[in-house]
Amino acid sequence: MKKIIILFTTAFLFACSSTSGTKNDATTASKKSQLECEVSSMTGSKLKRKRCIDKKQAEYEKENARRLTREALNNSSSIATDG
Repeated sequence: MKKIIILFTTAFLFACSSTSGTKNDATTASKKSQLECEVSSMTGSKLKRKRCIDKKQAEYEKENARRLTREALNNSSSIATDG
């Protein structure tokens, strides 16, 4: 009976100690370096939220915001000159 308990305990300990943890840590660290995080609060809320997106998505959103702002300014100036 003692041999069985020792065998299961040993098997359990070896099963829990794996080398894939270091590989996952390195992968996680490289993914974190590719993320842009910002902390902001929504309008009307005092709670702050952390939002992390990858660099390609962040660049796309910034360019899209610039384009929309440019279009809004162009549309507002054409409306003011039409009237």
